[in-house]
Amino acid sequence: DAKPVGPRCTRSAEDLAAELACYLRVAFGDESRIDYGTGHEAAFFAIIFALGANGVAAKADAPDLVLVVFAKYMRVMRCLQLVYVLEPAGSHGVWGLDDFHALPFLFGAAQLVGLE
Repeated sequence: DAKPVGPRCTRSAEDLAAELACYLRVAFGDESRIDYGTGHEAAFFAIIFALGANGVAAKADAPDLVLVVFAKYMRVMRCLQLVYVLEPAGSHGVWGLDDFHALPFLFGAAQLVGLE
């Protein structure tokens, strides 16, 4: 009988890993379109969220998950964008503040909450 992965999780580690593997596969861009965008970034963050939601990561781990794990993911993605000349996914020539990443702006703003 498989044991739950975290205190709030009723599914096994294997079931959770199988579900999260789908998100991990798409988190590094699309190999056929050779692009990367905020949807791919969101897939990676969904993994981090799911780890917390299933009790694998504690609320106290949130700063490290964003400032260490997600930041490392962004560094890897910036390298992949440069090496493989990834196109911004879905931009259709409309350039935004950053066509590849949106969550760093949200996380940065969240750090300012409560400051005068």
